[in-house]
Amino acid sequence: MRPDSNIGLNRLYAVIYRSFMILLVVTIGISAMLTRGRVPASSASSQERVAARFENALRQQRQRAKLLVRSSSAESRFQRLSARALESGIVPVIATLRVAYSPQVEVRGEIESQAQRYEIGRVGEGIIDELIGYDPASIKHFDILPIIALTVNASGIESLRQSDNILDIQEDRLHRTSLAQSVPFIGG
Repeated sequence: MRPDSNIGLNRLYAVIYRSFMILLVVTIGISAMLTRGRVPASSASSQERVAARFENALRQQRQRAKLLVRSSSAESRFQRLSARALESGIVPVIATLRVAYSPQVEVRGEIESQAQRYEIGRVGEGIIDELIGYDPASIKHFDILPIIALTVNASGIESLRQSDNILDIQEDRLHRTSLAQSVPFIGG
């Protein structure tokens, strides 16, 4: 078997696995709400209301996401990282997804929280499905943050740049802080 076909097969397995995990998280979340007594499990209309609330939360998520735009400074980061990838071959990046994000403590309810997590997973999967020029083993998904981390080459940077679902990109590198920087930050 050729190495290219192994990569394609591994990618297919990864997509199937991630799709299954997203479905599992949503199912467990709705199931948890039903078993906690918030929604009586015996009532079919209650289950329909939960499903309707979830669909409504998803619709609101997607409407807010449409309003998000890529910043003007993002283009310079894409250019800088593209040049770096051409120079070194690959570069680790963190890409910000076009998902209307609210920190978990600010999300109104459990259904809205599940909808936000679902959208983060769905948009992240869509990016990976359309992406070229990346190392499949390097992908890091985050359940509650609208970012993905991965290692890409110059083609991968361009693929991310062309995606409507990527708002920003930055190099994934360690930032060292000094005591002089951290003490004022924490008010010490």
